[in-house]
Amino acid sequence: MEGNFDEEEVTEAQLNGAALAFAWAVHQFGISTDTLAGHRDQSGDTACPGDHLYEYVTNGDLKRRIDALIANGGVELVRLCGPEATQIVSDIEAGLR
Repeated sequence: MEGNFDEEEVTEAQLNGAALAFAWAVHQFGISTDTLAGHRDQSGDTACPGDHLYEYVTNGDLKRRIDALIANGGVELVRLCGPEATQIVSDIEAGLR
């Protein structure tokens, strides 16, 4: 997710995207959703991920979204690299996707 979430609100699309990525990581790397935390929980010298996003971590909403995806069979993400990935990122940044 990109943004300053001390200043910007988190969109549903961003929350759903984060949940998809985390659900994939749970499956791929065997990580428990009980370990979900913000950078600020590990290091007291950062506000990351910002108050507006951190709210979804601390109130359990993001974990519930991840757990629901896992319960429904998990997530398979396609890995993209090279020029195709560069174009997709450019399109997203330009608001084309």
